[in-house]
Amino acid sequence: MARKKLITQRLSPNDIKLTCQIIKEMAINIRPTWEKVMLIVEEVTLKKFTRQTLSANHAINEQYQERVDAYRKLRVGGKPPKEQIDDPIAEEIKTLNNEVAELKETIAVYDELLMRIIANAIKHGISQEQLETPLEPIEQGRTDLDELAGKTRAARVAARRRAGTRSKTT
Repeated sequence: MARKKLITQRLSPNDIKLTCQIIKEMAINIRPTWEKVMLIVEEVTLKKFTRQTLSANHAINEQYQERVDAYRKLRVGGKPPKEQIDDPIAEEIKTLNNEVAELKETIAVYDELLMRIIANAIKHGISQEQLETPLEPIEQGRTDLDELAGKTRAARVAARRRAGTRSKTT
C-alpha cells in the first residue's frame, strides 16, 4: 500500500493569524483536535498543512492549548468561561452598571445621613411637623446693605445701633 503524501507549504504570517483566529473562534463545547483544526484551516486558506506544521508554530500551538484547556475546564466545571467581548456597547453597559452601583451606594450614604439628622432634630425638641414645613422664600432683590445705602450717615448709625452692631467711626 502506498501512503498518501501531503504536499506541505510554509505558513505565511497571514496564515498564522487566520489559523489562530479560527482556533480561537472554535466552539467551546466541541473537543478540539488537530485533525479538526487542519480541516477548518484547509477550508479557509485553501492550503493543506500537516499537524506538525501547525503545531510547530508557537502562536498556533499556544492558541490551540488555550482552547484545549478551556474545553477541559468546561468538561470538569460544567460552565463555559466568560469570553471577553470587544463590543463597545457591551463595554458601555458595563460602565453604566458600575456607575449605577456607585450611585446606589451614594444614595444609601445620604439616606443614612438624613435619618441621623432627623433623629437628632427630634431628640433636640424639633417636631416632625416643624421639620416638614417648607422654608420661607429668600428675597434675592434687596439686602440690608441696600436699605442702608440710601440713608444718611446718621440714619445708618442709628439703624446699626438698633440692630445691635457697632458702627465704624471714621
